[in-house]
Amino acid sequence: MSTGSLRVLHIIWWNQIGGIAFNLVDLIEHIDQERYKISLCILAKGELNLSGVLTRPVDITEFGFSSGADLVGLWRFLRYLRTQEFAIVHNHTRTFLVSAAIMLGRKRIGRIFQEHGALLQSMAGRMRTFYRCFGSVYDGFIAVAHSLVPQMTAAGLPEKKIAVIENPIDADKFNGESPRGEAKQRLALPVNSLAVGTACRLVQEKDIDLFLLVARHLHTARKDIHFIVAGTGPLEVPLQKAAHACGLDGAVHFIGARTDMPMIYRAIDIFLFTSLVESFGRTLLEAQACCTPVVAALPLSGGAIELIQCSPGVVSIPNRRPEDLARCILGLLKSKVERERIGTMGRDWVVARFDVRDWVKKVQCLYDDVVRLHKHE
Repeated sequence: MSTGSLRVLHIIWWNQIGGIAFNLVDLIEHIDQERYKISLCILAKGELNLSGVLTRPVDITEFGFSSGADLVGLWRFLRYLRTQEFAIVHNHTRTFLVSAAIMLGRKRIGRIFQEHGALLQSMAGRMRTFYRCFGSVYDGFIAVAHSLVPQMTAAGLPEKKIAVIENPIDADKFNGESPRGEAKQRLALPVNSLAVGTACRLVQEKDIDLFLLVARHLHTARKDIHFIVAGTGPLEVPLQKAAHACGLDGAVHFIGARTDMPMIYRAIDIFLFTSLVESFGRTLLEAQACCTPVVAALPLSGGAIELIQCSPGVVSIPNRRPEDLARCILGLLKSKVERERIGTMGRDWVVARFDVRDWVKKVQCLYDDVVRLHKHE
């Protein structure tokens, strides 16, 4: 590592399976290590061991916060900030006391906040309050979708401080090279079976209840379809009980948190996206990059709406009715040629627009701008 490298601290609430954690993995894997040294601060305990999915070494510090009001954890975090010499602090959590600690930490340090979007509309008021309190604390803001910018400016944030940097995809890692039959075998599915799947954290806003309703319609029409749910979360057990109540025992497979998602996307023939609210929708990119066509219930809000409406690799059902989603999926399952056509178009679109190397360059440019800003102080 060059002695002239800049230390950048990324702060996340917990290391859960999801877009934030995997975006950080992409950044660590592709950033110019001669220029930047990434450290990671995890405030609360999560279920994902990030060090286990990284091929490059990175300093990871966990604080074990019990909540956003954990004063003992906050004091330890503040002491950490004051004893470490970082050029930039890049915060991914909209926790008020954490931003207060960042404000009280070392002076002459670059501060960036990344807005990943409120998970629920009920959090919009909290988001506005956060920006009014801390908008002047940060030198720059990243929005992962254009749709977030009006919400941020409505809270009083100057638009000139916001950089829209959409989340990336590593198209070398997520690709269509693995034969679907082999991928199905690795999931203990019949080689020639058909599979519909999804991947997300099992929480209310992902609306896996809708996924199960669609599965029930499909299972009634065809008993040879398997349903794959990848991910964990607080609703895992209730959803398993709901699958049983729908008569889907043996048809729905809850496979838990996975770090081999490229293989999972190849094992399924259609990716079914059901989120009610989605700020971006990284799984939409991952599935398409693996040449897997997507059928999506159009979310009620969030940046994923733009992805769904623009991509040729996604078939959108605006009304979110399970019978209409099932009808669309049944039509695609009858035609392997059509699935392959849509899958190929989806991958081409994702690779052209969301390449991870272009994304890293944009992040690095923002870092350089912030560092130059503080050099002139």
